Amino acid sequence: MQHPHPRPSLKAIILLSLLLISACSGYEVTVNERTVYAPAPLFMDFTVVDKNLQRCLDQTIEDQRVTEASRLTRLNCTNAGIQTLAGIEIFAGITTLNLADNNLRQVPELTKLAKLTQVDLRNNQLKALPEALNWLKLTYLDVRDNSALQCGDLRQLATDGDLKLWLPAHCH
Repeated sequence: MQHPHPRPSLKAIILLSLLLISACSGYEVTVNERTVYAPAPLFMDFTVVDKNLQRCLDQTIEDQRVTEASRLTRLNCTNAGIQTLAGIEIFAGITTLNLADNNLRQVPELTKLAKLTQVDLRNNQLKALPEALNWLKLTYLDVRDNSALQCGDLRQLATDGDLKLWLPAHCH
């Protein structure tokens, strides 16, 4: 005799439960007024000097649900009016950094981000790059459209065969 409504299998119940739990990962889950799951709070225990960089970091932390400074690995702050990176070194896990189209004149803080592999500094007001950038394991560096940038240090970086380097027109 066939049942009019087949019973769900244990596998289906477990799968549905996992889907529900993962869908609620950003929310506190309670059962009978008891908390059974509470997500880790977002990382907000930091301050940087530049208010525009602060805004970008705050938004990125919220969007990526970052709970620890070291878990922020990608930061995209293009066209944000950023003038200084002072304080960014707390985010030591950053590997990819896009700061194109800002107002940066110098970027010494980048040397403190040892995990950096990709940096986009296009169209800023850079005059020089820190020599210590040579120590980083960069695979991509874009400094085009920085007309006051000194070319000497960049030529040394250009000898690294693993680095895809985009230079300002006056450095070719």
